[in-house]
Amino acid sequence: MSTHFHYDHSAGARPLMAADAKIVTTPGVRPLFERLAGGRPTIAADGLELDPDGLEFVVVTDRRLRLTGSARSVAVHRIGPTDHVDEMLLVFIPEAGVLFQADFLSDAFESPMADELREIVQDLGLDVRLLVGTHSEPVAAEELWGDGR
Repeated sequence: MSTHFHYDHSAGARPLMAADAKIVTTPGVRPLFERLAGGRPTIAADGLELDPDGLEFVVVTDRRLRLTGSARSVAVHRIGPTDHVDEMLLVFIPEAGVLFQADFLSDAFESPMADELREIVQDLGLDVRLLVGTHSEPVAAEELWGDGR
């Protein structure tokens, strides 16, 4: 799952591609992964260079994609433009109320994007109870936003 195009959210994609993982991304980010797959490693051969065939994408073209096949369903929401990027994916597990987000929250600094994320969650009508992110510890929605989600 590629939330957006920034390097810290696309690193490690080549080994996943070599392992025949499906790359879930947005229409605008797909070309980045196609370029990554077509590139050559500079230090040592990797699995993708040895077997470049079979690259498979799940491109989220609609505003929401529901993934099934396990005990829980997962909803992938394509959002944007945001103050951060033109396209981004949010991953929501409805039964658990868990939202995975990238870059809206940070433990390193006060994030001005927390309010933007709250507006997005409200617009999507998600019952978020816990937010999990790439740059932050998990945080309860009530702790972050109070009762007025």
